[in-house]
Amino acid sequence: MCTTVMTVLHRALVGNSLYFNYEPNTRILEYNLGRQELSVIKLPSAFHGWHVALMESEDGVLGFATLQESKLSLWAREAGPDGYAGWAQRRVIELDKLLPVSDCSRLLSPYMDPIACPPYVVAVADGVDVIFVWTDDGLFAIHLKSSRAKKIGQFISNFGVVPYMSFCTPVLSLALTGKEEPRLDALIASQT
Repeated sequence: MCTTVMTVLHRALVGNSLYFNYEPNTRILEYNLGRQELSVIKLPSAFHGWHVALMESEDGVLGFATLQESKLSLWAREAGPDGYAGWAQRRVIELDKLLPVSDCSRLLSPYMDPIACPPYVVAVADGVDVIFVWTDDGLFAIHLKSSRAKKIGQFISNFGVVPYMSFCTPVLSLALTGKEEPRLDALIASQT
């Protein structure tokens, strides 16, 4: 009987490889598109069972985002002195000043269902440096470069969040609608 579970909502395309959460947040499955090879990468044991979202780091390597209490932690793969890759924490963003923090978030443990007790990371929009976080108060977009947050919704579906970007250029948008579409970073900046 196959008992392996793969979470397809959290995936990342980094370079020439696709990465998927594998075995409920204990491992990552890597598929190299060029060589057509599969490999498995272990997450740090401290995060087994935690809700992690895979992403491309600022320097173009595999990374992930996770919430620990009210801290958004960004991690990335780095080559160690022995030549083997490991995980290194790159950045921590304190969210208690940006977002409403639920009372139960301070009690969250790796063994609790993260859906039962927000906040947690639900999606990453690579290329625009935005991470989506669900709290008791709704869904928020956090812009990594400015460390600003904007509430973008009250509810989240059972299927999570699928970030996408429009490919309509501002000039075409203006011609079609008569008004220019605001950029995501401009929307976030206007809310602070």
